[in-house]
Amino acid sequence: MPTVRTPPLPPALALKKQAMALDAEMIRRLRGVRRLSYRLVHEFRLTAKRQLAWWRLARPMAGKTTVRNANDRLADAARLLAPARDAYVMRRTVGRLACEAGPGDAEVAFAAATSELAAVPAGSPLKAFPALRERLIRALASDAASWRRLPVPPDTDAQVLAAVIDTYRRTRRQGRRAMRRPRSANLHSWRKWVKMLIVHTELILGQHRSGLQTEIPRLVRLGSQLGRCHDLMVLDGWLAWRASSGALSSKDARRMRALLARRQERLYSRCVRLGGRLFAAKPKVFAIRLPKVAGRGV
Repeated sequence: MPTVRTPPLPPALALKKQAMALDAEMIRRLRGVRRLSYRLVHEFRLTAKRQLAWWRLARPMAGKTTVRNANDRLADAARLLAPARDAYVMRRTVGRLACEAGPGDAEVAFAAATSELAAVPAGSPLKAFPALRERLIRALASDAASWRRLPVPPDTDAQVLAAVIDTYRRTRRQGRRAMRRPRSANLHSWRKWVKMLIVHTELILGQHRSGLQTEIPRLVRLGSQLGRCHDLMVLDGWLAWRASSGALSSKDARRMRALLARRQERLYSRCVRLGGRLFAAKPKVFAIRLPKVAGRGV
């Protein structure tokens, strides 16, 4: 019996359906656990970031006020988990760098940092998980209600696609700024736009075939490398702070920060090469490569 292929949903309807399903799944996950693990922290923050990216696409339908309220609600909820995320990432980054440093003075320095990081609390909200869980669930339930109320007129697909093209334009512009001036803020902003572009492109592609499908893994790799750059910068700032307060010896801090600087330089070079290839095309070329879906009109 031949397989009947269901036609893909228009972008605007797919956006609303996937957003509500994502909120429901994360609520189910939160209700099914008794303690907060790093994996759950990571999943919630990914959910919040994906929803933030989707709300940007929904702006033509929802209006600025609704989108701003949704952004504030999700960002506030994700911020509750930031201490746990930062502590875990710094411990993991130190562990990786200790392996890279090998035996010697640097290894001793990283052992001192590991000992110091072990005393970093996972974040005070984690000690009161039941109350924290309810706050996270309320934020997601409110977000899901906003998506359910969202009107989806038949003429919004073109606006959604235009927003995706604008995301590419902004990501490309931010990448050029970060390449010219590789400061922490510029690299962090580029990383956020790259991740948003991944979410937007994946939504538009859906079941459609397009040459852009081969770009997704490369965008993911770029986002990962920019994320590692950011993690190194966070650790570098923590080392400087702990050394200035006397909690970590300045000698150990200098050794580790020198290794961090070398590692950052290598990662930055990779980001520049990969980003240069990914964003060589102008936004008009990117628009042409988007799949031809109903209501495109852009």
